Amino acid sequence: MAKENTTIYIILGLLNHEDLSGYDIKKRADYMISNFWELGYGQIYPTLARLEKDGLVTKRISEESKGPERNLYSITGAGREALTEWLKLPEQKEYTKYEILLKLFFGSLVPLEDSAKRIDAFTRCLSQIWNGFWVRNRIIFSSI
Repeated sequence: MAKENTTIYIILGLLNHEDLSGYDIKKRADYMISNFWELGYGQIYPTLARLEKDGLVTKRISEESKGPERNLYSITGAGREALTEWLKLPEQKEYTKYEILLKLFFGSLVPLEDSAKRIDAFTRCLSQIWNGFWVRNRIIFSSI
């Protein structure tokens, strides 16, 4: 089975909330999902072109009077259907890489206290990520 281009669905998901430029998509992704998914400009703009060609988004020139012209993208009905169908699919195999887990696995060469400190720091970090995730989701879902 071919690997799914998740960038398509990230962009459709963000556009489902509001019309955005490519720059705005990157900023929203950095704020909302960067703790668990990386999205770069090199992925965003080619994907937007493909989505427009496939009729899943439309593009228009921003009517803001300040600054240079910007392209704003909107999700279409077909884009919303594609996003909905993807949301119904089971997840593909999840990949998560943590350097800390490798260091703990091979950690017999360092004092046990060093590993314990790493675990404490990692636990605090994950707790902050989890709390931030829930705060952002409450903000997102309270506006729906």
